[in-house]
Amino acid sequence: MGLFLSKRGQFIIFGWGRRHIKNIGSTIIQKCSICSHKSYFSLVRSREWFTLFFIPIFPYETKYYLECPVCRNGFEIEDNENIKKLKDIVGLMGKFDSKEITKKELINRYEELVKGLKKENKKEERVVISKKDIKKAEKKDNKDFLLMLKVVGIVLGLAALYFIIRFILFKG
Repeated sequence: MGLFLSKRGQFIIFGWGRRHIKNIGSTIIQKCSICSHKSYFSLVRSREWFTLFFIPIFPYETKYYLECPVCRNGFEIEDNENIKKLKDIVGLMGKFDSKEITKKELINRYEELVKGLKKENKKEERVVISKKDIKKAEKKDNKDFLLMLKVVGIVLGLAALYFIIRFILFKG
């Protein structure tokens, strides 16, 4: 986080590194190299945001991971074609869950998409440690948001006070 202060007393609070993690959905069956559990790995998106007055403005870095549902270990997916195909698999699973397609159609399309995936160099990383940590992060985000509201309220109150005093003093 940074603070820019001008000669006139104006200030801007900015920051970077605020991370949002989103579980996009289940994708392919794999065996985890850490816990040896074989299951559908989840596609997870992690975004780092630039913030202004604690408000996320734009993401400056986006990464995708495949994450083990048991131990939460994951590895980064770098190939954009693989990311697109994995998103297609998530959509396919959603269509099957909502009964838009049959099991036979699911299997055929799933196999077609999985065959098209390219081999990636697996750089294992810890994506999310636990659900407890996610809840802590959400609470922190809520606290940050409330702090941001207080700061904006104070700034707006001071600006209004400034204009009222200026109007009273320089009215005539």
